[in-house]
Amino acid sequence: MSVNFPFGVVDAPTLTATGAQAVTITNQNTILKTPTITGGITFNLTISSELKSGAVIWVVVKTTGTETVTYGTGFFAGQTGITGVAGKTFSQLFIYDGEDFKASSAKIQLD
Repeated sequence: MSVNFPFGVVDAPTLTATGAQAVTITNQNTILKTPTITGGITFNLTISSELKSGAVIWVVVKTTGTETVTYGTGFFAGQTGITGVAGKTFSQLFIYDGEDFKASSAKIQLD
């Protein structure tokens, strides 16, 4: 027997430093941590039909300059993205409401 929620695996998919990031969300907890980004990125999600309301995504990005992070498919339309600052790391939290992921925090500069 496997118990997934709230003690399931935390997904941390491998991401690239620029471009579109296609991510499938299957677990209740996901960390989207990029390598230091060198160009704009867009997160596009495919959300599992088995995902439960309350699922969480942590986005963590480090920028080399003013690169932008855009939230695409799977996120609530019009979500405010992140605009980088040279050498700084940012974090933002999103919660799934059964339809899409909505920001539950403003971006936070970590360093």
